[in-house]
Formats: sequence, structure tokens, C-alpha cells
Amino acid sequence: MLPSETTAAAPVPRLWRGESLALTIRWAFNAGYAVLDQLLFALSNFAINVVMARWLTPQDYAAFTLAYTIFLILGTVHTALLADPLVVFGAGKYKDHLNHYHRSVLRAHWQLAGAASLLLGACGVALLALNQREIGLALLAVAVASPFILLLWLMRRSCYVRVEPHLAAAGSLAYLVILVAGAYMLYRGNLLSVAAAFALMAIGGAAAALLIRVTLSFPGSDTNRSSIDREVATDHWAYGRWAIGTGLLGAVMLQLYYFVMPAWHMLEGTATLKALTNCAMPALQSYWALSVLMVPKLVRVRGTPAFGGLIRTLFTLYSIAALGYWALLGIFHGPLVRAMYGGRYESESSLLWGLGLLPLAAAGVSVVESALRALARSDAIFRAYVFAAAATIAIGVPLTFAWGVGGAIAGLLIAHAVAMLFIASALRRLAGEVAPEQ
Repeated sequence: MLPSETTAAAPVPRLWRGESLALTIRWAFNAGYAVLDQLLFALSNFAINVVMARWLTPQDYAAFTLAYTIFLILGTVHTALLADPLVVFGAGKYKDHLNHYHRSVLRAHWQLAGAASLLLGACGVALLALNQREIGLALLAVAVASPFILLLWLMRRSCYVRVEPHLAAAGSLAYLVILVAGAYMLYRGNLLSVAAAFALMAIGGAAAALLIRVTLSFPGSDTNRSSIDREVATDHWAYGRWAIGTGLLGAVMLQLYYFVMPAWHMLEGTATLKALTNCAMPALQSYWALSVLMVPKLVRVRGTPAFGGLIRTLFTLYSIAALGYWALLGIFHGPLVRAMYGGRYESESSLLWGLGLLPLAAAGVSVVESALRALARSDAIFRAYVFAAAATIAIGVPLTFAWGVGGAIAGLLIAHAVAMLFIASALRRLAGEVAPEQ
């Protein structure tokens, strides 16, 4: 073939550009659905907490809060052992046996949730025997409800394995509607209680999970059930044991300030920190949603040049968005806080210039952490969070003692910077060692 013929016969790059545009549009829609899913689910949890605080007695709401906190700790373990590994292994190692793999994960869910429910129920009975009626009943209620709420968590995550976040968003929307409508009907009928609230969450979780299950397909070839169950258990434990510790260390990094603040700066300091942190939550929730969507994509390109390119692209896009968010929080700090809280906390609103950098720090952590999850190296993430938690205790707590809310904000930023430093260092060391999935 003559060189001129080679040059003339080149509509291929144009076709490639068209395919790239289609993939970009598809990615944009998927990212939008992922963010929508996370926002709807976050709104559900926010709404039920507001409803309970407004319509229950302080004693009953305190019991609900304590029981729900215990449930969230249980949820951390469940997510570490089942939901997080599901995204990694479902898009990678078990992608050719996805139907059997997902069934194996569901069996593990019922086993883990059942054991946790028995433990919670026993604690509830013990508290009732000790005359702690409110918290005892609350624990019994969460013991019954938690398997169904956690099932929805798992099914939503399954949608990301199949790259169908619109189904996760539909499930979250159904859950939100059931919670809000059900709580209102219970209130109007004078039936709202801690037990009724957890029962409502269980019904919403079961219904939304069923909606996802009947619309989500799991292809894959046949394989031996007992064989895959053993292999899945081994893989999930190897991955999740580090994630459990990471979750607990992450709680230290993010939540410790709410416990230490009252010791030196009264409860008002804790309230101010929480009120200001709420302003950053939309960005943080968006990064979390996008990271769930990105892990399967990173799994598919790991060990190839596209892996590093995708990480750099994500880091650039996330950083640009975070800088824009920081500018908005800083410039409009007064009007924003005034509109959100009716004039409360406005005297401290200028601290949003500092707190607005938290989404930027979290953006970097989110990208490099997603990359390590795709490499199935949650142990490296755990080690990074050890240093971040240590920085929180050694630097963040003294800064909080000295400068109150401003010191706590500085501690949050320092801890995130430490986490990113160690995670990025581990990523540079490990990325070249992993071969692509076959």
C-alpha cells in the first residue's frame, strides 16, 4: 500500500473520537447517578434523624441515637467484609462467575447479619433485665432491623459492580419515600416510637433491596458452590480485615474532635464544628459516591498504562471541583451559614475559608485510596490511617485545646494530608507490581 493510500484511508481516529465521546457521555451519566444515589441515601438518614428528634421525647431519641450508633459500627464491619470487597472482586477476579459469586456474598450477609442480630438481641434482653428499658428495646429493634438495612447497603453496592448506578439511585429513592411517608403516617397515628422507626427502616430496606434485585442481572458461568464459598470467604477476609481497622481509624480521624471539644470549649464548640462541617458534606459525599463507581473501572485497567492515566485525570478533575467548592464556601460563608442555621454559628462562619480546604484534601485521599482498593491492597490503606490517626491524637487534639474549632479544622486538614502522603507513597511502590486482570 502506498503512503498516500495510508493517509487517505484514515477515518479510524474519527471513529475512535466518536466512541470516546460516547464513553465520556456514558461515564458522565453514571457519575451523576452515583452522586444522586449517595445524596438520596444520605438524605434518607438525615430525614429519619430529624423526624425522630422532632417527634420523640429526648429520652427516646437518645435511645434511638445510641442504638443507631451501634448499628453504624456493625455497618462498618459489614461493609469492610462484604460490600467493599464485592466491588473489587466482582469487577475483577469473579467477573466470569458473577452470578455464583453474588449468591455467595448474599449467603455470607445473612450469616454475618444473623450472628450480629443474635448478639444485639442478647444485649437488649440483658439491658431490659437491668431495668434499662429504653435502650434495651432500642437494641432489640435494631437487632431485627439491621439485616434488612444492611441488605440494601449490599445491593446498592452490587449495582456498581455491574456499572448500573441508576438502579442504586432508584433503590435509594424508594427507601427515602418509604421512610418519609411511613414516618409521617406513624406520627399522625400517634404510633411513632424507636421500635416503629427501626421497623420502618427494615421495611424500607427490604423493599428497596428487592426492587434492585429483580431488575439487576448477574451473568456468569456455573461453578461449584462449596468451592466458591470457601474461596470468597478467604478473599473477603484477607481484604476486609484491614478495612475494619481502617474504618475504625477513620472514625478516630474524623470524629474524635466531637468528643474532646466539650472538655475545653463547652458543647457549643462541638455544635459549631459540626454545623460548619455540614457545609463540606455535599462535596465529601460526592467523592465517596464517585469512588465507589471508579474502583471497578480501576480494577479493569490495573497493570496497564491506562491505570496511571486515569488516576491523574481523576486527581485533576477532583482538585478543580474542590477548589471551586472552597471558593464558594469562603466567599459566601456568611450568607450560607445564615441561611442554613437561621443566624446561629454566623460569628464563626469565616472558618469556612479553612474548612473549605477539607474537600480538596479529601479529593486527593479519595483518588489514591480508590487506586489501592482496586489493587486489593487495603493493608496499605490501613497503615496510612494508622499514621493519620496518630497525627490526630498528637497534633489535632493539642491544636483543638489551644484554638478550639479552628484548631480542630487544622487537625482535620493535617490528618488528611498525612493519610494522602502515605497512601500515595504506597501506591507508587505497588502500582507497577500488579499485572492486569485476565
